[in-house]
Amino acid sequence: MWNSPTEPEATLLEAQAPPRRSCRRGTTPTPVIAHSVHTHSLSHGWQVTIYPQLAEGIKDWATVATDGNLFTSCEFLNLLADLELPGIHSGLAIFHHPKQGCFGLILQVFSFAARQQLGNLEAKGSGSTWQQAGQYLRRSLASWLNFRVLTAGQLLLTGDHHGLAGLSNCTMVSKSELSQLIDQSLEQVAAKWPQHIQGILLKDLPLEDTPRTHNYHSLPVQPNMLLHIAPQWKSMEDYMAAMSSKYRVRVRRARKKGASLQTKLLSLEELQAYQARMHALYRQVADQSEFNGVQLPPDYFMKWQQHFPEQVDIVGYFDGEKLVGFTSTIQNAKELEAHYLGLEAAYNPSHQLYLNMLYDMVDQAIRSRMERLVLSRTALEIKSSIGAVPQDLPCWLRGRKRWSTALIPLIAPYIAPPVKWTQRHPFK
Repeated sequence: MWNSPTEPEATLLEAQAPPRRSCRRGTTPTPVIAHSVHTHSLSHGWQVTIYPQLAEGIKDWATVATDGNLFTSCEFLNLLADLELPGIHSGLAIFHHPKQGCFGLILQVFSFAARQQLGNLEAKGSGSTWQQAGQYLRRSLASWLNFRVLTAGQLLLTGDHHGLAGLSNCTMVSKSELSQLIDQSLEQVAAKWPQHIQGILLKDLPLEDTPRTHNYHSLPVQPNMLLHIAPQWKSMEDYMAAMSSKYRVRVRRARKKGASLQTKLLSLEELQAYQARMHALYRQVADQSEFNGVQLPPDYFMKWQQHFPEQVDIVGYFDGEKLVGFTSTIQNAKELEAHYLGLEAAYNPSHQLYLNMLYDMVDQAIRSRMERLVLSRTALEIKSSIGAVPQDLPCWLRGRKRWSTALIPLIAPYIAPPVKWTQRHPFK
């Protein structure tokens, strides 16, 4: 998810923060979907109520989203509705049992167009004849892979607790039963969706290996990278003291290269002023990513700041008056989530900009007394060089036709080949 310039134009009237909305008052309407709230009976005495519109389910969602997770809160759902992400429709499912309680699941439908959403497909093959043939095959397969996917979980985030709400209150539900309930409910949603749904995706859900029994195939996704903040770290000096000498030298070298850049915590008005430039910088990073399931709108970061002014920090990196990069982080209880970023590629070799961004987020996590820094997928090796370790979060996919399900394990390795990387170990 780690994801030229135009001059910023300050239209500050549009930067006014929207009125705060209660969990129980609904949200900005999403595009109209031609079906309404419906309830279905599932196995083991469970029922599920499907809310195709976020606004329809927020009042009931407030009764299950009680675990303090920002990313499953009602206010986050308000943000999700306000963002109006291109090509993505969000809804909710709430599961009920007369004895075991209730929990909620965030649903998202998106169109997967491999040619547009997979990075580096247009790169010319280099190396051996076999490597060039593999790249040609990858482009050819991608050309006809275009289908609509129903997702359980969140496309904007990476984490094993960002798609389910209230599950901690249902202690008697096993992983196997949970997997079965989710699969049954998603098939009900897909059957009633006004546009044809060809695939069902389980993203980052804590289901272990149980989806395999329901004909899901594990996708070759990269791990989530986590840095555990040691309780004894009170400053960057403590963090560096825990490193071997080789990696302490690396930190000092990066800091020296980036010393000429200035950093600034951007206000809501500045986010509006730099909106076009930030979007261009984000696109520079996103266009090089292996997969882009979500295309962020230009006002994305401003909307986050409007809804979560106390939890969201967006830091700009400047070379004089020129904005050359930015990071966004979100405080979620004791976790600091590294969200989307943007940077001008030319500043990476000259100023080690990306590495300095990572060190700055480590510093922020330490100063904020966080327990974990969540760095998401991609750029695995450089993230491990600052101390992050991999967390496997499987994503599972099945087709709604038997033949399409059978093709998934054959095609997936060609479309998204596993990334080879070497884990670094910077600490003593």
